[in-house]
Amino acid sequence: MSKRKKIIIIILLFFIIPLSAIFLRPSTIITRSEAIHTIAQKDSKFYVWHETNIHYVDQGKGKVILMIHGLGGSHRNFEKIALELSKDYRVIRIDLPGFGLSEFPKDSLKIMEVYDGFLHAFIQDMHLDSVSLVGNSMGGMVSWVYAYIHPEHIDKLVLMGSAGYDLEAARKQAIQFARFGFVEVLAQKGLPLFITKRAVARCYYDKKIINPAEVKKANTFWNINGNLDVFFNIAHTQEFPDEKCIQQIHKPTLIIWGENDQIAPLKNASKFEHDIKNSKKIIYSHCGHLPQNECTQQLAKDLRAFIENK
Repeated sequence: MSKRKKIIIIILLFFIIPLSAIFLRPSTIITRSEAIHTIAQKDSKFYVWHETNIHYVDQGKGKVILMIHGLGGSHRNFEKIALELSKDYRVIRIDLPGFGLSEFPKDSLKIMEVYDGFLHAFIQDMHLDSVSLVGNSMGGMVSWVYAYIHPEHIDKLVLMGSAGYDLEAARKQAIQFARFGFVEVLAQKGLPLFITKRAVARCYYDKKIINPAEVKKANTFWNINGNLDVFFNIAHTQEFPDEKCIQQIHKPTLIIWGENDQIAPLKNASKFEHDIKNSKKIIYSHCGHLPQNECTQQLAKDLRAFIENK
């Protein structure tokens, strides 16, 4: 055998063996009931909407703070800040339909219609007359759309690394790994842990604070039956809200951004501040896309001051 053929064989084996291990691995997809039994919290509750079970965590008493996670996230993204704020407030963390422990309705509603419709029904049925709505990333977009359409139910609005501008580019940036067709095929047996690790790492400035146990839980949430289907539907969607609506938001708004956010461009913080007249911008240094986890104490202080009008 020639030297050239040996090199080609070695190169092929270098790619074939790892790919075979990935594609031929056992499925890591789990049922929703298994996930609920394994990782639901003591304050976990379920709200039935469109014949689907929507999961949320309800802690504390007082003024209501409703927290909405980003694409691929869950209520766990707000665990640290909720533990801090629930000492003084009622903090509700929801899993958007199709994420975390929440089902996605089977009827053919558009993504944004699902999220706005669910949120409106939840706020009304839970008798939450005046809430402080806190949204991170895609959850920020869900929040400002709701504040635009239903301002009567909102007291304060908080946008953290929020989606809102240049949404086609933002979608591509947020779902980098999903742009490759083979990933969707790969994900039929569940998302490998190494992909979740890479996705989580992009959200942080200080990689040392990443909790491996939380990464594993995030991977479990990804691999709940049906969740990846919702994610890939969003990854391919062309359905975006009109950013001009942001200029019609008049509720007091706090804009929080990590200076080192790799997912939501820092310039967008200034765009929100410009377009929402009754708004204030705070930038955290040495912070990425999840200020609630990297700057928990400072964020708690700033949220308390904002909610209490100090």
